[in-house]
Amino acid sequence: MELKLILTTENPFRSKVIFWYRYVDDIIIAFDGSREELLEMLNWINSLHNNIEFTFEVEEDKSLNFLDLTIHMTNQGLAFDIFRKLTQTDHTIDNLSCHQLGHKLSAFRAYINRMFKTPLDSDRISDEVAVLNHIAAQNGYEPDLIDKLITKHQNKMEIDQLHSSDNRSTTLDKKYISIPFYGNISHKIGNLFRQYSDFEISFRSTNTLGQLLSHNKDPVNSLNKSGVYRLKCGDCNTLYVGRSGRSINSRINEHLTSFRVDNNNKSAFGVHLRVQNHNFNKKEVVKLLHNCNYGKRLEVLEEMEIYKYLNIPNVETLNSTMVNSFQESFRLIDEVRTIDVLRTQ
Repeated sequence: MELKLILTTENPFRSKVIFWYRYVDDIIIAFDGSREELLEMLNWINSLHNNIEFTFEVEEDKSLNFLDLTIHMTNQGLAFDIFRKLTQTDHTIDNLSCHQLGHKLSAFRAYINRMFKTPLDSDRISDEVAVLNHIAAQNGYEPDLIDKLITKHQNKMEIDQLHSSDNRSTTLDKKYISIPFYGNISHKIGNLFRQYSDFEISFRSTNTLGQLLSHNKDPVNSLNKSGVYRLKCGDCNTLYVGRSGRSINSRINEHLTSFRVDNNNKSAFGVHLRVQNHNFNKKEVVKLLHNCNYGKRLEVLEEMEIYKYLNIPNVETLNSTMVNSFQESFRLIDEVRTIDVLRTQ
């Protein structure tokens, strides 16, 4: 729009515009004229379209805020500061939050990258580092965190300058798998993938903004979904973990057929209810553990839940064997966990 309507010879003030730069809907210009002439140009621009209206802000004390910068006019030229609105808080992801460390440090890495990309003088860099140290302390991080991240950033910049072309080709060749982050166990699973496959692991949070916002659609009953489920006996600590690509309700009805029909032994859980004459209330003892469609992910999640319940004392799990090929992976994870426990004793 600027080239077609504003920065043209039809603009009576075009010769007074030294430069015009726009980022989305924020524009910074250098204008060689009086404030009254600037206001006249603003009125002329606003007359070009009925649905577009510009406002303007002029420098005060030779300073102007633009985006996340404060630009100062000095005798030596332009000087820059990091600008933060008065409404900005010091909140980032708290250090104690169950998020992957890279996610928690991403805000600080972005702040540090901005600090080095902005042409700040040494005094303003010191001021910005002090602000970042304050934000880190407010969110429970160690006092030396910012210094460590700055050192890492500087080392990475030096390495990138030496091997920029090599790094670019290596990054493009990597293949990633994203898995949910549940704490230390996710790191162990990621290490197994790196050790026994060519995949790199990235983590995603299970607590997202989309889950917190209200949904316009009526909620679907969990038993009408597909996924990994758990059945628990109403009279004892016996349980069964299964998976279904259909609705859980349909699969439960198949289990209950073995409960009602004497010669039907297809369901170990149904046989347990029939032989022990135990009760089963679908509304109270059925739980959807993971909602997902049929596929390899469904198999992995089922095996993970079976492995978890097999290792809980005083609970009889009717899944006596693990039918797929993931048992060795879970055993390796358990060995790593045992080693960690021994190291901390």
